Amino acid sequence: MQTTRVKLILPALLLALGLATAARANEAPVPTSELLPKQDEPRLFSFKAVDLEIKQALALFAEANDLNILPDRDVEGNVTTTFKDLPLETAMAALLDAHGYYFTQQGGLIRVRNFQTRLFRIDYINTIRVGSGSNDVQFSSRGGDDDSEGSSMSVTANATIDFWESIREQLQSMISEEGSYTVNSLAGVVSVTERYARMAQIAQVLEQISEAVVRQVELEVEIYEVVTDDTQQLGIDWTAIQTSLNSAATATGSLILPTNATAGGASGAAIAIDYSRGAEGALLEALSQQGELKVLSRPKLRTLNNQPAVIRVGQDLPVFRQTVTQSTGDNPILATEEEIVNITIGTVLSITPQISVDGMITLDVTPAVSRLLRNEISAVTGASAPVIDVRQSSSIVRIPDGATVVLGGLVQTQSSAVKRKIPLLGDIPGLGKAFQGTRSFEQNNELVIVLTPTIIK
Repeated sequence: MQTTRVKLILPALLLALGLATAARANEAPVPTSELLPKQDEPRLFSFKAVDLEIKQALALFAEANDLNILPDRDVEGNVTTTFKDLPLETAMAALLDAHGYYFTQQGGLIRVRNFQTRLFRIDYINTIRVGSGSNDVQFSSRGGDDDSEGSSMSVTANATIDFWESIREQLQSMISEEGSYTVNSLAGVVSVTERYARMAQIAQVLEQISEAVVRQVELEVEIYEVVTDDTQQLGIDWTAIQTSLNSAATATGSLILPTNATAGGASGAAIAIDYSRGAEGALLEALSQQGELKVLSRPKLRTLNNQPAVIRVGQDLPVFRQTVTQSTGDNPILATEEEIVNITIGTVLSITPQISVDGMITLDVTPAVSRLLRNEISAVTGASAPVIDVRQSSSIVRIPDGATVVLGGLVQTQSSAVKRKIPLLGDIPGLGKAFQGTRSFEQNNELVIVLTPTIIK
C-alpha cells in the first residue's frame, strides 16, 4: 500500500513543477542591470574658506565630509577658496595649490605634504674624461735639463669633462636652502628632496639630461691625403671641387669657407662642403683630378651625445728624456735618470657630436696633422728633442641626420731634392760634376676628411 501511494504522488509533483515553469516562462525577463549591484556615484565636495589658516581649513573640511586628513608640520599659510560639487582630487587641489602643497592617499588616510623625495636614474659611465673631452691632443717632449717643450699641440684650453660633477653643480644651482640631494655615480641614481612646487622643474631638467645623454651617433669617417706639386701652392682648388659636384647633381649646399680662407685653399683653414649621401664616387673623382689621392683610414665608430670620439692614424716615436739631480752635502753626487716619452706623428681627429631637439647634428671637428722634421741634440746632456711640424684647425658645422660633410684645408709643404747624373760620365772624379745636377721641388699634402654622422634610434 505504501508503494502505490508513492507512485501516485510523483506524477502530481512533476505536473506541478511543469505548470510553475511554464508560468515563469510567460513572465517578462528581468534586466541584467537590476540583477547587478549599483555602482556608487562619485562623491562630490563643497567648501568655502576666507583667509583661514590652512591647517584649520583642512580640519573643517575633513570634519564636514567625514575624512581623515593629516598635514605635515611644515604645512603653513592661509587659504581663501570656494568650490562646489568637485571630486576629491580637484577639491584638495583647490585647497593646496596656492601654497604648492600636495597630498597622498593611503587607505583611508590623506597626508598633506610640502616636501617630496624622488629618485632619478641616469645611465652614464662613472668616469672622468681627461684631455679628450676638450679635444686636447699633445705632441710633446722635453730633453735634458731644459724644461721647454719640444713641440705641443693643444686644441682647446679645457682638459677635463666630469659628467657627474656637472650634475652636482646643476642641482646645486636649482636646489633651495631647505632641499637636499645625493648623487650616486656608481649606481647611476640621483636622489632629490625638495619642495613639491620646485620639484617639477628639477625633474624636467634631470629627465631631459637622462634622455639626451643615452642618445648615440654613429660616425662614418674617411680620411684621405691629396698630394699636389708646387704648381698648386695653395693646395686643392675647392672651387673646382664644388663645380665638379654641382655638375654631377650631388651637392646639396654651397662651398663654406672661413673668413681667413680663399677659394683656392688655405693652409690650416677649415673648408666644408655638404653633399648628398652616395656621391662618394663623384667626390673622389674630383679629388683625384687635383693630385695623387691616398687613403689613410676609413674608421666607423659610435659615441654618446656630446661626448668626443678620437681617431689617431700614425705612429708613436720614443724620445729619451734625461733628468739630472744633485744631492746636498759636502760631497754632492750627480744622478742621471732617463725615461722614454712617446710622441705621436701622424693624424689625430677629434669629433664631438651634439643632437638638437629638431634632429639636426652639430659637429665640433678638430683635425691635427704632425710631421717629424728633425731631431735636435742637447749640447749639455746629449738628449734628443724632436722638431715637429703641426697643422691643426677647428670647425663647427651643423648638418641634418645622415648628411655628409667634407672638411679640408690642412696643407703641409714638403721640400725635396733629386740628384741626377749622366751614367758613367757623372761618376768620373772631379770631371763628373759637370754631368750632375740637383733638382729641388716642393709638394703639398692636404688632408681631406669625409664625415657622415647618423643618429642611432
